[in-house]
Amino acid sequence: MGTVGLGVVLTAASGAGDAPGVGEDPAAELAALYSVTVPLVVAFTAGWLCARSGWGRRFLVLAVAALVLAAFPYDAVGRLTADAFLLGPAVGITVPLGAASR
Repeated sequence: MGTVGLGVVLTAASGAGDAPGVGEDPAAELAALYSVTVPLVVAFTAGWLCARSGWGRRFLVLAVAALVLAAFPYDAVGRLTADAFLLGPAVGITVPLGAASR
């Protein structure tokens, strides 16, 4: 939790959420948060795992960490998180009348 908290503080201090083009788009703000926080969490986890393993597993942990950092879809995950938790239901999903009262 401390690593995630540090990522939030660093994102707020760096103004990554205030970059040009981000504006009031919560998905872009979350993508900026993920671009700072995910590498911190991956580095912390990889370091913790490497400290408790042999040389063979250390190389495997570092390779997996590098792949996660290279392939993580920051923008897509930011959009999905914003759609799921901040913006309400996706466009095109309707609730039939009277369904809420059942």
